[in-house]
Amino acid sequence: MPLPEAEAFVLNVATSGSGTKERLLYPILLGRTNEELSMLKSTYFYIFNKDLTWLMRSELSGDYREVILLALERLQVTYDPEIHTYEKAKADAVKLYDAGEGRWGTDETTFVRILFSSPREHLVLVNDIYKKKYVSDLEEAVRCEFSGYATEALVFYVRLALEPDVVIADHFERMMKGLGTDEKGLSAAVIRYHWMQPRVERLYEKMYGRSLEERIRTDTDANYGDLLVTLLHIPTDDCNSSDGNSNSSSEKEPETAS
Repeated sequence: MPLPEAEAFVLNVATSGSGTKERLLYPILLGRTNEELSMLKSTYFYIFNKDLTWLMRSELSGDYREVILLALERLQVTYDPEIHTYEKAKADAVKLYDAGEGRWGTDETTFVRILFSSPREHLVLVNDIYKKKYVSDLEEAVRCEFSGYATEALVFYVRLALEPDVVIADHFERMMKGLGTDEKGLSAAVIRYHWMQPRVERLYEKMYGRSLEERIRTDTDANYGDLLVTLLHIPTDDCNSSDGNSNSSSEKEPETAS
């Protein structure tokens, strides 16, 4: 099954049955290129005959809905050193502060738009400037200004830009930590991030003292574990991938409205 179709089915699982499974959504939808989001939205419409933006608007609420809807707007821009200068990074750091920690009541839309429209290289610099100027970094600012799933999603997004391998290794561990494995979350993580497997597996073993494959096999039954490990080790050339704000999708998009 092509990657966009697999991800579309994950999104359908997240929004089907009793209650929306919010934690399945942001790892799939955040950190995508505009091309990947277009492909995913078109694929979802092609399979389920539903507009993904309309679906998220109807299924979610509060700040988390705002975060997901803004993610679906395809705000990403390509990094350009002539545009994304040090001066722009300083200006964006001030705008983020003014929209968040520097005011009474958060201007959520402005704050999230700046994050989502900042290429990874630019956001790294914005974070450095923000920390020097305001002591706290962007992750801490998010934790202060947002709550619930909105916080989880935005912290994930910021960390995906600043330390992508670490946050994905953490994400895999989180799906298996504690009493009972989050099988839906683990499956979604394998589908979304298996292309990062060589880097993440090395880091995961260094962080947690055993291989990701061993952890998966230990925490799942034999057949399910075998399936996940097989998916995890699919050659990266066989699928689409993005590392936050970099590579774009190459598959042909179904002809349908997004």
